[in-house]
Amino acid sequence: MANSLDFWMSFGVGTAFAVAFIGIFVAVKAVINAKREGKTAGTKRGVFEPPKGRGDIPIWMA
Repeated sequence: MANSLDFWMSFGVGTAFAVAFIGIFVAVKAVINAKREGKTAGTKRGVFEPPKGRGDIPIWMA
């Protein structure tokens, strides 16, 4: 019984680490690609600045 519990706990932890690693890898890759595309497009928009014509309320009002 204890060996079975140890195995499944190890399996769960290993799976969680694998999923976390894949998620972090994909997120870093997306950020790098977004920065590359932003530099070539010449956009100078900040994080809290909505695109022109979208009609969002200012962040300080939210």
